[in-house]
Amino acid sequence: MDHFTSALLSIYDQLIVTDKNGTILKSTGTGNSLFQTVKSANVGGSIKNVEQDLFSTSFAEEVMGKNEKRSFMQPSWQGPEMLMTAYPIESGAWVWAYKEIKDSYPDTSMRQSGPLLESKKPSFPFVIRSKPMLDVLHKMQMVCDVSATVLLLGESGVGKEIAARAIHNMGNRSDGPFIPVNCGAIPENLIESELFGYVEGAFTSARKDGAKGKFTLAHKGILFLDEVGELPLNVQVKLLRVLQERVVTPIGSTTSHPVDIQVIAATNKSLEKMVKKGEFREDLYYRLHVVPIHLPPLRNRVDEIPHLVQFFLQKYNTLYNRNVAFTPDAIDLLCIYQWPGNVRELENTVERLVITSGIPEVDVALVKEVLPFKGPKPTSLPVIDFLMPLNLWRNN
Repeated sequence: MDHFTSALLSIYDQLIVTDKNGTILKSTGTGNSLFQTVKSANVGGSIKNVEQDLFSTSFAEEVMGKNEKRSFMQPSWQGPEMLMTAYPIESGAWVWAYKEIKDSYPDTSMRQSGPLLESKKPSFPFVIRSKPMLDVLHKMQMVCDVSATVLLLGESGVGKEIAARAIHNMGNRSDGPFIPVNCGAIPENLIESELFGYVEGAFTSARKDGAKGKFTLAHKGILFLDEVGELPLNVQVKLLRVLQERVVTPIGSTTSHPVDIQVIAATNKSLEKMVKKGEFREDLYYRLHVVPIHLPPLRNRVDEIPHLVQFFLQKYNTLYNRNVAFTPDAIDLLCIYQWPGNVRELENTVERLVITSGIPEVDVALVKEVLPFKGPKPTSLPVIDFLMPLNLWRNN
């Protein structure tokens, strides 16, 4: 049990071991302030009382009733969100593991006036309410403190940059810079100078004092290479050298300088197919593919749609000074839709409905008007484990 406890404490902040009835047999942790103030977390207390003291919701009784491993995100009364994972063990006892998710973009984080793009936080949240996304979170927690190169995979709009920023915020580089680069948005003749920088006189239009590249700007932090599959082959060669040797040579210079960075790359393309076609270097592919993390499409994490809708409702009700709500059947219809554009498309849809709704409640008829439903209608509604009470759908 000591080895198991040690392994879990490398990921979680607090471990509580209980008997089959929820009575605490052991409580140990890394010093999380939330648990230090809760006397019910001591030996002899009840896990149900711990959850009542810490969280607005309690899953302990439900979890023990099903006798299987479960994970939940729980907002605490004091603000921080906690990841809770419960493990039944052979003796009939339970292990309850808790992890504070730093800056995890809770649903209330952007209730503010003014354009939300001025916020340092992303324009949509990294919501975790489904098994696929909990698996993603666990992988992110594994890599955030070891500076391993990460390759984020997934369809356009699933939130790859949000995941990259979450790795930055959770890890030991959170005080360093986060430098995003969209490799597909920079003209090919400028990519090399943007990434690696240049010295005075390197080319005709070069600045007098030269310029630092993105790799240098990301020193002690994270460089996020979005759409990495768009990089030209000649730039791929230089990128491979930086990843291997951790040194950068600006254009026009014969001097290299070291950089201390973690590289997170992202793509919605199949790099393996590009390698076979000769469009992407095989050696660079394997260098980037150290820790691949696949973000599932929104249609495979339906549980999160109500929470995302609530987040975007709050955001755009505030931005446009509206007080629009969604009816339960409207939420059901949003959960049935396949969302080919993923979270980005969902955000755009909610924004459009907030702007164009002439009535205070968006119903199923209004949703049908803006979503391009095609093909046969579904025979049943999806099962959603985390639906919010109806009174939470209003932005009071």
